[in-house]
Amino acid sequence: TLSNGAKVIIKPTKFKEDEILMTAVAKGGTSVIGDELANELIVSSIAFNQYGLGNYTNTDLQKYLAGKQVSLRPSFSEYNRQLSGSTTPKDLNTLMELTYMMFTDFNITEDEYAAMQNMYAGVLQNQEATPNFQFNKFLVKSLFTNPRNQMLSVDIIKSADRQKMLDIAKQMTENAADYTFVFVGNVDAE
Repeated sequence: TLSNGAKVIIKPTKFKEDEILMTAVAKGGTSVIGDELANELIVSSIAFNQYGLGNYTNTDLQKYLAGKQVSLRPSFSEYNRQLSGSTTPKDLNTLMELTYMMFTDFNITEDEYAAMQNMYAGVLQNQEATPNFQFNKFLVKSLFTNPRNQMLSVDIIKSADRQKMLDIAKQMTENAADYTFVFVGNVDAE
């Protein structure tokens, strides 16, 4: 247990000399978020794949990570929160920097959010024109009355608010002490 309350589990292995996998998991997820933010919760699953950190836009972050083998993805389900990452021993510091910034300065710029909205709206417009999509949309709406369990649509993407999504992400990552970090791979515990 670290001084900030976060728990860390390290399992050194030599299966792959050039790989470290990290998972950070915390109990409690989006079930505490009100249904009035259902559209933001639905869209966040795709929007959070194109995040920036601090002053780095997603594009800047990709440039910064060029030549490095590092990935980190957040995911927030109803009952838990998770960060999944992978790296190599030489790039472990970069993964740790990204992890720290995920807790302190998660961001999606307005421009990148608008570009993501337009891209997915264009794709979904074509899909929504098919009978199969309409049937599945009707089926999901009939089976699930909860507004969080609806199919992604152009209307949902267009109505989701970027700032409300950022507020959700900040709420889900407001305290690293909630998380248990597990590192597996070629990790030196020291």
